[in-house]
Amino acid sequence: MIGATLMFSLVTARGWTLTLASAGIAYGIVGAFILAVPLDYALLAGSLWLAAASVLGDPALDRSVPADATRHVAIIQGHPDPEHRHFCHALADAYAIGAREAGHDVVFIDVARLDFPLARSRDDLEHRPPPEAIRQAQIALARADHIVLVFPIWNGAMPAVLKGFLEQTFRSSFIFPDVRPDERLGFSSYYSQRKALTGKSGRVVATMQMPAFVYRWFFRPHPEKHTLRVGGVSPIRQSFVGLVDGDDDRRKRWLRRMQAYGQRAR
Repeated sequence: MIGATLMFSLVTARGWTLTLASAGIAYGIVGAFILAVPLDYALLAGSLWLAAASVLGDPALDRSVPADATRHVAIIQGHPDPEHRHFCHALADAYAIGAREAGHDVVFIDVARLDFPLARSRDDLEHRPPPEAIRQAQIALARADHIVLVFPIWNGAMPAVLKGFLEQTFRSSFIFPDVRPDERLGFSSYYSQRKALTGKSGRVVATMQMPAFVYRWFFRPHPEKHTLRVGGVSPIRQSFVGLVDGDDDRRKRWLRRMQAYGQRAR
C-alpha cells in the first residue's frame, strides 16, 4: 500500500499517470500471489490512476487543441429549477466567463427551460422525430468542440429532468449518424458505428451535499459520463463539488477553478 501510494505521488507529480495503472496493477498482482496481500490493491491503484487522469489530465488521454486556439463550448445547465439561481448556475457562469475571456465561443443549453416530453417507449426514440428543443440542442452539441455538463446530485443521481433530456438528445439517430432507418442496433453498435461527437472533449461538474469522494467511489457507475462517452466524447474530465453547502471561501475557490477551466476550454 505504501509503495502504491508513493508511486502515485511521484508519477502524478511528473504527469505520467498512465504509468500508475500498470505499476499499481503489477503491485497488486505480485502482492496477492506472492505476499498474500489482497488483490484489491491493484484495483485501488488503477482507480487512483483514473481519478488522477480525470482531475489532472493524462498526457496519454489528452487530445486538447493548442491553448491559443478558439473553441466552441456548449454548457448544459442541468439544474431543474427554472425560477431560482443555485450554485450550479454560478459554476457554469464562472466557466463561461473564463472561456469568453480567452476568446472561446460559448452557448448555454438550459434544460429546465426546454419544452420536451419524457421518452416513454423505444418507439419514442427510434421512430418519432425529436422535439424542436431537442433538435436545437443536438445542433449545438454537434457544433461544439467541448461540452460541459453541470448538475446537482439528487438522491445519489442526476435529476430526472436532466436524465430525460439526455435520453431524448442522445438517441441513436443522433449519436450514430450513419445508421440506416431499418438497421437494428445493439451492444456492438458502440464499436461498429461512427459516433457524432467523436473528437470533442467534455467535463462533468456535479454538486452534492455529501463529500465528493463518497459520490466518486460509492455511487459508481456515473451514467452521465457514460452517456457522453457513448456519443464519442473523449476525454471526459470530472469535477465533483462536495459539501456544497459549506463555507463561502470553499465556494469561491471552486468558482476560480471553474473560471480557469473555462479559460483553457477543458
